[in-house]
Amino acid sequence: MAYGFEDFVELNLRKVLRAELARRQKRNPRYSMRAFARDLATSHSALSEIMAGKRKISPRLLRRLLERMKISSADQGKLLTQQETGTPFEQLSITEIREQSRWYHSAILELALTRNFRSDPSWIARRLGLRTEVARRALKRLVELGHLRRLRSGRLVPAKQNTTTIGQVAARKILVEKQIQFTERHLDALKNLPVETCSMVGLTVAMNPEFLPEVRKRIYTFIREVSKALDSGTPVATEVYRLNLGFFPVTRPETAPVPSNKGR
Repeated sequence: MAYGFEDFVELNLRKVLRAELARRQKRNPRYSMRAFARDLATSHSALSEIMAGKRKISPRLLRRLLERMKISSADQGKLLTQQETGTPFEQLSITEIREQSRWYHSAILELALTRNFRSDPSWIARRLGLRTEVARRALKRLVELGHLRRLRSGRLVPAKQNTTTIGQVAARKILVEKQIQFTERHLDALKNLPVETCSMVGLTVAMNPEFLPEVRKRIYTFIREVSKALDSGTPVATEVYRLNLGFFPVTRPETAPVPSNKGR
């Protein structure tokens, strides 16, 4: 996704704030945004604007918030360096992409950001519709790859955020297979879940293929806007959703053979 480095830092900080707020609210259900702002030594309005993506974050403010949340020096350094140097999304290696080739790897990483997350394979399996052994192996692999880390409390939290697979042409086959897995999940949800829990929209349109780069650009922009809106931090996440977008030709080349009578 085409995020600028300022968006990258803001999204990262908002995810950190959201996860920290969720952790405190789980420990104390009466803990409020106002109390969170007080503990971070900032105003309620300023914190609300930061978590909604409406306020730019200076290096000084970023450092102060991270220090008040007792974020490790190493993690503070990463975020501060990203802001100072303009480092973009961290690109996953082909090995990492291959080792996270199943749809539930991404789902588990997002599930770890929800309020009531439990690092128990049985709980994760129940929430994602997996076998417990599958969830256990996935957790183990994500920890080994450094995408999940275990806190002293035993809770697993995402160790990497804002990663991207853009540019990894060599991994296209793996990524296509993962997209197919999510498409199958989407179809299953449309068939079996209440209509109000899902969304299904589409567009069939005549177009010159030369316009495809512009369409792709607008799709990335749309995903960026949705991501920023959902990362606003209010309310705290409780479920994991998937946004699946595809844009493909329905027509075949004029020179393509005519399908047999058994075809579609």
